[in-house]
Amino acid sequence: AQRVRELTTLREIDRELAMACLDLTRVLNLVLERAIAATGAAAGALALLEEREAGKGLYVLAQKGYPEEFKYYMNHPYPVTKGITGRVARTGEPCLCPNVEEDPDYEMTLESTKAQLSVPILLEGKVIGTLTLESPYEGAFTEGDLSFIQQLADRAAIAIQHARLYEEIQKASEAKSEFVSIVSHELRNPMTNIKGYTDLILSGKAGPISERQREFLGKVRSNVQRMSNLVEDLLNISLIEAGKLRLRVEPVYFPGVIEEVMSSVRRYAEEKKLILEVEINDAIPPVRADRSRVVQILSNLVNNACAYTPSEGKVKIRVKRVNGYVEVDVEDTGIGIPDDEQEKIFERFFRGSHPMVKETGGTGLGLYITKNLVEMQGGKIWFKSKVGEGSVFSFTLPIWTEGR
Repeated sequence: AQRVRELTTLREIDRELAMACLDLTRVLNLVLERAIAATGAAAGALALLEEREAGKGLYVLAQKGYPEEFKYYMNHPYPVTKGITGRVARTGEPCLCPNVEEDPDYEMTLESTKAQLSVPILLEGKVIGTLTLESPYEGAFTEGDLSFIQQLADRAAIAIQHARLYEEIQKASEAKSEFVSIVSHELRNPMTNIKGYTDLILSGKAGPISERQREFLGKVRSNVQRMSNLVEDLLNISLIEAGKLRLRVEPVYFPGVIEEVMSSVRRYAEEKKLILEVEINDAIPPVRADRSRVVQILSNLVNNACAYTPSEGKVKIRVKRVNGYVEVDVEDTGIGIPDDEQEKIFERFFRGSHPMVKETGGTGLGLYITKNLVEMQGGKIWFKSKVGEGSVFSFTLPIWTEGR
């Protein structure tokens, strides 16, 4: 019966550790709680062998039942040359001590302690930490307890490794985002200067230019704009992934947003002989959002619709109220998205296989950024598409309510 209970408990612990495996603090506290509950210990501590600025030794990351001063070892190393726990860390051998007074290595942490159980936490044969339990009753821990706690420690070792790997991945991702952010900022200024001087020359204010020079400068400006868009996308993605993108929330009115977006895309649409339509009710309420980001969201969707719609096609924007949200649909008569590509459409760097997609160019970041911007502002985004007939991209944003 005891063995059945232990196996049941271990299965439960496996499930709990699987759910908590990316949070190191949660993993350690969970293991300690289970160890104390299974043995009836009065106190327990889980420490990891680490090297920090304060020195190398055992750092307590989870503890229960000890006096306040024991927290000292959360930021300062407990020497592996000290106590039963230190010996276990040094040798990698578990210790079941029925009477601590009979063990010459015992160092008192609780006055009431009579029995102690300490096991190593091993990973690939190396000690990475210890799990220690204490009881005020002599002979409180059994060989069965020792076996069970060692099994628990073995499971903890794997969960600790996963949590540490996740932490390393997170740090690497943050470092990458920081690097991209710095590079993007550094590229922004020269791009702005090149664009500014190109516009100045094209305007004729720096002197007359020939039609051939105007053509060359137009190509320079076009490519600088592409580079600027890439830099802006990289900066946005680095801020989003680092959790540093700040929103200036205010009441945002869609008629003004649509006019701004349409004015920026109108010339391109005319060149492609596209029909642009807008359907919006004057009574549409404002949404709670960052206006510049709403313009960015709608611009991305409308620009995509224009880019992937053949000449003489149609792009339509519809705005309507749906319960506590405003829904915006951007519909086109474009090339559509194949079924096998639809689940990837919001992924970073994904670009479709259609020749028109390849010709258009781009980074594959636009829809990824758009989705994040919508969700950061409390909305949702989705789409419907059929190859050869077109697509409808829809998103919602919450209606502005005073006092929220």
